[in-house]
Amino acid sequence: MAKQVIDTWSGNLYPSLGACYQEMLQAGQLVEMEAQGRLAAQPAQDARGYARVRRYFAGRFIEEGDPDWETCREFMTAIDEKLSQEKPSC
Repeated sequence: MAKQVIDTWSGNLYPSLGACYQEMLQAGQLVEMEAQGRLAAQPAQDARGYARVRRYFAGRFIEEGDPDWETCREFMTAIDEKLSQEKPSC
């Protein structure tokens, strides 16, 4: 079974390593890496793209099974709950 991944910068939870890489690539979040030549020649077909991203953005991603997984997941859930309770001020 694929391991879930939390992006600690955005709070996004991805269903797998590959999905994380592909979604970031499609959203244009890897332009900096591409400009520096840190992605494969054909990034969309790069089976090891997530490993490249994880090395480039060290500390940004927490993978299911990592020691900080539960703590991070609880923290992200608490933030989501807090934000959903806040009422917009106009």
